[in-house]
Amino acid sequence: MLGLILIINTQTLVYNIYYMANLSKYDVLNLLSKKMPFYAATQWLKTCNEALANQAPSDLMKDGQIEIVYNQLQKEIEDKKKKK
Repeated sequence: MLGLILIINTQTLVYNIYYMANLSKYDVLNLLSKKMPFYAATQWLKTCNEALANQAPSDLMKDGQIEIVYNQLQKEIEDKKKKK
């Protein structure tokens, strides 16, 4: 049983390292579409965000900082879940 858990955890780690290194704007948009209504997602992308040095997520994505935007979006979604 321990061997199976180790294999699964290793596969998950390898997947996360590979996947996180290859994030694209489509990953951000996909997460937004799953977690927010269209208007809220649009506003989130266009609004300056204090956690992102008062820059809009869309501007950071244009500059290629997709992983930072994706991580912030995940954090905000998790924080919202905790408040419920």
